Amino acid sequence: MLHSLLHYALATITISDNGIINSGTGFSSLNPAGVFSVVANTIIFLTGAISVIMILVGAIRYVVSAGNSGAVAKAKDTIIYALVGLVGAAMGYAAIRFIGNFFK
Repeated sequence: MLHSLLHYALATITISDNGIINSGTGFSSLNPAGVFSVVANTIIFLTGAISVIMILVGAIRYVVSAGNSGAVAKAKDTIIYALVGLVGAAMGYAAIRFIGNFFK
């Protein structure tokens, strides 16, 4: 998503013969709600991706703990906090969609 966002922003930049930079239909033509939506969706996507990675890290720590109660507790905490982050990202996405649809 970030790649497509950068591609969209940079694909419309042109340089005229006299050296003036023009940004055809890039961010300058987007309305503020559109820019906010793109930025918010990118942040929510990154939060969700990091949460999934941390769930995997917690699972690996749990398997490798070999019964050590301290390591098991840390692995469980990692998984719980990652799940909270994933739920938070989902709720953020729902809130952004609701507010976006409300103001359209």
